[in-house]
Amino acid sequence: MHAPASTQPHPLHDKLPSSAPLFQTTNRLLTTVAGSRLYGTSTPQSDVDLKGIYLPTARQILLGTAPPLLSFSPTHAPGIRNTNADTDATFTSLARFIQLIGDGQPDAVELAFAPESAWVECSSEGRALMARLNSPEGQSAWVTKEIG
Repeated sequence: MHAPASTQPHPLHDKLPSSAPLFQTTNRLLTTVAGSRLYGTSTPQSDVDLKGIYLPTARQILLGTAPPLLSFSPTHAPGIRNTNADTDATFTSLARFIQLIGDGQPDAVELAFAPESAWVECSSEGRALMARLNSPEGQSAWVTKEIG
């Protein structure tokens, strides 16, 4: 996994939920800033929202056991809001992402077209996926559900 084109890590790279065991073993293709920080509407009290695409293991794919969604969030008592020290991260499996983008789901579209400056981390496979999605052929394909 490497940072975007810049040689400096993204300012939010240290907010990745790297202590979670499942996160450590996840093959993340792309992680982007999401929510208020993506749209420039965050306040000093805003938490960090990250979204991404992950590639399940070969075993998960073959057995059909890959979770379509992986979520990492702080555990708070009911009714307690996140603070600026908290990070919510949600990763969609590649197969589910392709379904969602084909359906025009806003979360998937937001992720697919997040500017490179919002990429917290991106693998070479993730970069190839984003290049395909953002090509004229790719944009036409996802509209007609022919991504491949």
